[in-house]
Order: sequence, then structure tokens, then C-alpha cells
Amino acid sequence: MTGRLPVVRLCVSAAILGLVISGCSTVPTASAPVAITQVSGGVDEPIGVEPLSPEPGASPEEIVRGFIESSASTVQGRPVSREYLTAARAETWDDTASITVIEPELSAVTSGPENTVRVTGQLVGSVDRAGIFTPDIEAFAIDLPVVLENDQWRISEPRGGIYITRTDFARAYEQRDIYFLDATSRFVVPDPRFFVRGGRAQSTQLVERLLAGPSLWLSPAVVNQLADMQLVSNVLVTGRRALVELTQEGERSDEDLEGLSAQLAYTLLGQLSIQSLEVTINGTALQLPGVEPVQELSDWLSFDPDAGAVTGVGHYIDAGGVRTQDGSPIPGPAGTTAYGLTNAAVSIDDSTGEPLSLAGVAVSGQSSTLYVGPYGGELIEVLPGSRLTAPTWSAVTEEVWTVANGSDVFRIPTGAAGQPVPAPELAGTGAVRAFHLSRDGARAALIIETAAGPALFIARIERTQDTVTVRAPLAIAPSLTGVKDVSWESTGSLIVLAIEPGGDRIVPYTIGVDGWGITELTTNGLPGEPDAVAAAPNRASLVSAGGTVWQFTLEVWAVLIRGQAPLPGTAPFYPS
Repeated sequence: MTGRLPVVRLCVSAAILGLVISGCSTVPTASAPVAITQVSGGVDEPIGVEPLSPEPGASPEEIVRGFIESSASTVQGRPVSREYLTAARAETWDDTASITVIEPELSAVTSGPENTVRVTGQLVGSVDRAGIFTPDIEAFAIDLPVVLENDQWRISEPRGGIYITRTDFARAYEQRDIYFLDATSRFVVPDPRFFVRGGRAQSTQLVERLLAGPSLWLSPAVVNQLADMQLVSNVLVTGRRALVELTQEGERSDEDLEGLSAQLAYTLLGQLSIQSLEVTINGTALQLPGVEPVQELSDWLSFDPDAGAVTGVGHYIDAGGVRTQDGSPIPGPAGTTAYGLTNAAVSIDDSTGEPLSLAGVAVSGQSSTLYVGPYGGELIEVLPGSRLTAPTWSAVTEEVWTVANGSDVFRIPTGAAGQPVPAPELAGTGAVRAFHLSRDGARAALIIETAAGPALFIARIERTQDTVTVRAPLAIAPSLTGVKDVSWESTGSLIVLAIEPGGDRIVPYTIGVDGWGITELTTNGLPGEPDAVAAAPNRASLVSAGGTVWQFTLEVWAVLIRGQAPLPGTAPFYPS
């Protein structure tokens, strides 16, 4: 999830408003990242070229611009930034309060007898002390008073925290995932965090973030097997092996320790150059049945929710029947026009990687019907509704989900009747037009018809032994309008169809699960606007456009079968 650059325009609350004027600030270009233990915690020595000190005789606007540009520094305490402040404020200014990220296109104008510089622009979002990014959207204006001190203009009332442009932020900070477990402890779940480049070893910082726990938003949906543990010392990396020394009180089951090992493995081995991991608890090397004391990522592939999707073959709908991406109808009546399906979803058998079950929605006039059955076999009607979203299979348990009538969430376990799922916030948010479960079972991606139009949301799935609830829908891409469709590219990223900024065409975008890194994809090769999208880990994204199905290969949209005409079809999907 690194390297994504947002194109959204977002905001944070006035209490932590920040600002940045576009400029030529310089930041570190190459070094290991260090976690934001404090949001602006930095390094002891400069890395790369540091921002410049104030020029003698600089105007109030130039002082404010220089101060904002100096936020690109990653040196602990930001001494250059303090040179732009009065002597008193340089001593007390808290640069660790928060990070506010804003668009580069800003203005600074001095006004009033108090020599106040007003800065206006567009916000991108905030990053808290734990490195968690929160998007929003709003224009802002903020006043920075300046005074003469020793015949030089200096800022007398700086805001707490640092203020940095989106472009500088993307160069100075890097995003990594820390991993928790879903509520059933079956899969690892990513929780993206930002790290400032340089300084302490990233491996230690990543483990510290695990010990501190998930974000407040994600916490009710996940389990942390490292809770109540402590790190004895910094993670020791020798060559490509990491040693993590932990302490705990009491005993833990092998099952809990396997989950702990998977969390550490995916956090450290899944992203860094480290290839193996050794864990000690209370001074004793961790030994688990069937696993060597020196662990590798391959030991915990069963915890990877995206691994099963690698075997999936793309499907789509043509004339009411389901076909695979080679154009062949699937076995059984669902491959024909028998049910008149408009969209469908397929689950995967964990043991074989083969398609297991199929669910499909048929629409007739103002009514919809959900059919479910074995892949290649007869389907039965399980749920009628005036309007049903496309079905989505849970990878955590064998059950299919859909939303009826805009807000009524249902899950249908295989062989059982439909069960309503409480979703208390949905009815007040807007009508749900799409609902897709992530493969780790902890989140769902939704398209909700808001007052401003269809928008992209993420909700969390809270599971206990007896209940399942959809909670806290969060708008993660408020700058994207006219959202048409969404699909999970991985458990940490999505592909979305939405209207391009300033235009009226539907185009595809990729976006991180936290809303960071909206990136527009090309539409080259398509015969028209895409109307549906499908994605899966390590698979070419699929779209339907102009009544035909296309795949994204080599940065262009191409036909499904090379050298042949486009295959007719709509509503592509991958098994999950």
C-alpha cells in the first residue's frame, strides 16, 4: 500500500486545521521508514536537503510560506521551522500535535492592522499520533499573526502540529500495514499506518504499533493476540532474520500463539526485506506444532484471505446466464437463461480452490429474487425483495449477503433461511446501492445514495459468538462523485468507478481502504464508459462497457481472449 498519491480534496476539524503553501521544500528521498510514535516524531540528523532558514528582510507572506514549507523536514523537533517563530513561541510550539495534509494550491495574503496572514486552500486529511489517516472534504481559511522581532517578521501564534502539502507528505511519509485477526481469528486484517522516513528501525516501530492495538474504528471488528504483551527490546534484525522478544503474563493456547505469529509474520515478513522470524516469549523460543522455531511467511498462508482468490477465474453475465472469462457458460442451469440473472457471486472451496456455491439476483419489473445453490447445480429462491444488491459471499463463513430495499441487510447461510443483520446507521445514511464484503470479513465496501449523490463508504463487520452487525459506515472518498460500482482489489485496496473530477465521464480509480491514494486508471481501449467492475488479488481487473467485458492488462483495457472480438456481457465478478 505504499506509494499511493491521493487526488482527493479533504479536510479535518478546525481544532487541528493545518495549512501548507505550495513551494520548493525538499524532503528525504531514500531511507527506511520510522513509525509515528508521536505524529511528527523525526530523526536526529537531517536526511537529504533540509528546508531553508528565513531570509533576512522576508515579508510576512514569505515567512508564512517558509514556515509551511519547512514542515517537510523530518528532523526531530523541526528546528528550522522554529526559526520562523518568535523566540517565545519557538520554545513552546508543539510540532507533534498532529499532521494536517492539504492540497498544494493555496494562497497567503496579509490583511488588517494586526499584520495577520490569512491562508486559504483545500484540505486533504489528518494523520493522528498513531499514523492513522482520516479523510474529509472542506475548504479552509486560517489566520497566522506575525510580529516584528529584532526587525524581522516572525509568526507569533502558530497552530499546534505540522502542516504539509499532499506532495511533500507523500515523499516524506510511507504507508505500511499492521495486521490483526478477524473476529473468528481465521484471517489477518490490514490496518494501514503512516511512517516518517528515516530514524529508528521500522521493524521495531511496526511491532510497537501492533502492541498498541488497532484503530478505534477497526477495533470492534478484530482480535489482537499481542494485546497485553510487551516488547523486551528493539526488534533485532540480523541479515534477513528478525528476532522479536516479548513478555506476557499467564499462558496462551497454541491457537492464540498461531494467530500471534501470523500477525507478526504478515506485518514484518509480508512488507519488509526480512524473510524469517523468531519469536521469544518470557525468554523462551516460541515453538508451535508443525512450525519451525524460525518462521517464514509460508508457514501462515492459511491466514491470508487473499490467497484463495488467486485461484479464481473471472465470471460475468450474458443473456441471464453465467459465463467464465473464456466465454464458456458455467455448468448447470445457471449457465443458461433459466434464471434470468442480472448479477451473481461465487464462493470458493477452501480445500480445493474450486468454485463451491453460486448466488445470483434476477430482476423482474419492480421485484428482485436471490437464488442460491451449488456451483453447476440447481438454484433455489431464498430471498425476494423490491430491490436487492448484487450478492457477496463471506469468506469467514459459508453465507451470502445482500441488502434489500436500500437498508435491510441479510445473510443467508448455506442451507438455511435468510437472517436479518442489524445495521443501525445505514437507514439514516442513505439507500445502499452496492454492498461487497472484504475477503477478511472485517469490512464491507458500500455505495450509498447520499443527498450529494452515490458515494463510497466502508463499514465494519462486528461478530460475536451469537451476533453479526454492520456498523459505522465511513465515507472514505468524498471527492469522488457519481460512484457507480466498487470491488475489492485486495483486503487493503479497492477499485472504484466514479465520475472524473470536472467532467462527466465514469472512469476507474484505485483507492486504499482508508481513503488514501486515489489513483485514476486509464480508459484506453474501452468502447465506452465502464458500468461495472471486478477485481481480485493478482488478477487483471475486469469491467463491462458498451455491453462487452474487458480486462486490464499492460496499462490498457483489452479483450478477454487475445485476437478475438470482445465478448458480450455485463456485471463481471471474481469468486471470493
